[in-house]
Amino acid sequence: MLPTELACIDGKVLTVRFPLPRRMGALTAATAGAALLALTGCGLTKAGAAAVVDGEQITVETIEADMSAVEAQVAQSSNQQLPAGQRPQVASNLLSNRIQFLLYEQLAAEHDIEVDRSAVDAQIEEAGGVEAFLRQVPRSQVRDLVRSLLIQEELRSANAGELAQVAEGMREQQRQAQSERLEAMGMEGEQLQSQLDAMMAQIEPQIWSTAISETLVQPHAEAADIEVSPRYGQIDPTTLVIAPGSSPLSATENQSGGGALAEGGGN
Repeated sequence: MLPTELACIDGKVLTVRFPLPRRMGALTAATAGAALLALTGCGLTKAGAAAVVDGEQITVETIEADMSAVEAQVAQSSNQQLPAGQRPQVASNLLSNRIQFLLYEQLAAEHDIEVDRSAVDAQIEEAGGVEAFLRQVPRSQVRDLVRSLLIQEELRSANAGELAQVAEGMREQQRQAQSERLEAMGMEGEQLQSQLDAMMAQIEPQIWSTAISETLVQPHAEAADIEVSPRYGQIDPTTLVIAPGSSPLSATENQSGGGALAEGGGN
C-alpha cells in the first residue's frame, strides 16, 4: 500500500492510498524504458481522453470530477483550497487509480467474475459507510475502489493454488526479514515470536495483494496498450505511477471555457 500525499494544510495531511499493489518489478530497466516510450510517445488518438487502456477510455471529465471531489474534501477538512502546486501530482495519482481500476475490470471479464451493485453496497455498509474509505481515495472513486477489492478477492479464490505458492514464498521472505529486524532490536525468545506473529498477521493482506498483482495484474498490464495524455504526464509501466505533466484545469475552470484536451490528442 503506497501512500500518496494529496495536500498538507496547517499540518493536516490528506492522503490517497490505493491499496492495490503497484510493485511490478519483473520488467528490466531496458524493457521498462522501451515500454515507456511505447506507452507515451505517440499521444492519444481520442479527443477528451485522459487515458486509453486497450481501447477503453478514461475521460478528462472523469478526472476533473475526481479533482472536484478532492478539492471538496480538502475544503471540508481544512477550510482551505488544494494548493495549486499540488494539483498536477494529485491529478496524475487519480488517473493512475483509474487505470488500475480498469485493469481489474478487464481481469474480471477475462475470469468471468461478476460483482454487482449490491455486493459493493454491502461492503461499503460493512466498513461503516463511504467515509471509511475517504483516507484512501476521494468520494468519487470509492465505489470503483471497493469493486476492485471485491474483484481481487474473487481472483484470489479462482487462482488459489497458484497464488498460494507465490504468497508462501513472499511470506517466508517477510518472516525472515522481520525476524532479523526484531533480533537487531534486542528481542529474543517468546517476546520475539509474539511480536513477529503480530507483524506477520498485519501484513498478510498485503502479501496476498502483492501475489495477485505480480501473478495476474502485472502480466495483464504489460500486455495492455496504455496511452496517457501528456496533460497528466508519463506512466511508468513497472509501477503504473504517472509522473505529472502540466497542471490540469479544475472542473469549474473547464466548464467556464477551458479546453478538454489541448495537447495533441484528438484528430
